[in-house]
Amino acid sequence: MANLDFLDEIARHLDVLNLVTEGTDVFVNELPDDPANCVAIFGLIGTTVQQQRDVPGLQFPRFQLIVRNTDYNDGADKFQAIRSALHGMIGRTLPASANTASDPYIRVMRCHIETDGGPLGRDDKGRTEFSCNFIAEYHHYDPAP
Repeated sequence: MANLDFLDEIARHLDVLNLVTEGTDVFVNELPDDPANCVAIFGLIGTTVQQQRDVPGLQFPRFQLIVRNTDYNDGADKFQAIRSALHGMIGRTLPASANTASDPYIRVMRCHIETDGGPLGRDDKGRTEFSCNFIAEYHHYDPAP
């Protein structure tokens, strides 16, 4: 299978929606100290259905969203916008630019909030953090033999 990573594709999807800027303020599996205002997406333990199953490439990942911001209201607004964009996502092809006849793609069957989440408080630099967890189901398709 081609090297399409689900969390990277979620980050790209948020960029396409103009909620983050890839390469600037969204990070996968890391929460760097800089920039102060950013979004992090962390993979959590989920279920992987192995290739010998009836539907190869079917995955059930869980992931955590963390939004950090120096301004509480701005952080809360961004958290809510991203949370709303991901919760209830059904039947979405990632990346959106995939030509499904010839390109590998991830087809999100469903994505929803596993825990409501909310503010975590402030970090050691006084920046507010918000978090929630999601669970998804997707099929990774690669047309290459």
